[in-house]
Amino acid sequence: MEREHDRPAALDHPRAPRRPRGIPYFEKYAWLFMRFSGLALVFLALGHLFIMLMWQDGVYRIDFNYVAQRWASPFWQIWDMALLWLAMIHGANGLRTIIGDYARKNAPAAPACALPSRPVRASVPPC
Repeated sequence: MEREHDRPAALDHPRAPRRPRGIPYFEKYAWLFMRFSGLALVFLALGHLFIMLMWQDGVYRIDFNYVAQRWASPFWQIWDMALLWLAMIHGANGLRTIIGDYARKNAPAAPACALPSRPVRASVPPC
């Protein structure tokens, strides 16, 4: 008769497979978002640079009135807001990916999140 202590500990009670937590296929959607948002950002940023720097008189026509007239149009409001939001979300998702790649498995990610802000904090004088 086999006693319980005769078997190796790993064979006593095999674990059930770990159930995935969170959003299913999240990494796939994050990867797709990075590709599509990067493509959209190239189009939006190059269009913005062309309109602001090369169209008509270039930077010499940019003043408060030009920006106010431009922002009176819903088209330019949506263009600039899409550029801003996509850049912020694209950058945050990239930072999340980098931290996930380089942080140790069971270590807290807070120190890794603080690293990108160090040059900014060092350049701002204390109050």
